[in-house]
Amino acid sequence: MGEEGYASNIDEANSSLTASVDVTEAVIGPVPVSPLVPVSPLAMTDNLITITDGVLQIAGRTITTEFTVAEAIQVAKMVIVRFEIPTGVVKNDNVNSYDKDGDVLWTIEASQHGGGEDNPYASIKADEGGKVIAENYHGVEYEINTDDGTVSAIGLRRF
Repeated sequence: MGEEGYASNIDEANSSLTASVDVTEAVIGPVPVSPLVPVSPLAMTDNLITITDGVLQIAGRTITTEFTVAEAIQVAKMVIVRFEIPTGVVKNDNVNSYDKDGDVLWTIEASQHGGGEDNPYASIKADEGGKVIAENYHGVEYEINTDDGTVSAIGLRRF
């Protein structure tokens, strides 16, 4: 290094920069990949899930469902699916979990909060901490127990 810690020429500056990058990569290491994989409701494939025009496929096998698939997330080897419920139909337990063979593991506990009898879940997601969250149409957020589909209210999202 030159005077007062500055590089005296371009080659010296480049070698300092390269050394800094090498040290940073060594300290950080590889970036871990989350097992929680959200899938768009349109058409996207990742790991076990494919959704095309509301039809679900798990590991290449088409799964017959009563309602159109709105969205799905993969948590480990489980696929959690939210169904779009048609207007005029009351179904407040519109989330199922499937194993890799397409067998239903559980159906979510019906949403308990909100006005009126028609109160299906409007979204599902997996947060960075590994919790699976469902939200109803009134903005009540629930943590889903992925062992059995029971829910616990955890918050209210304000619009």
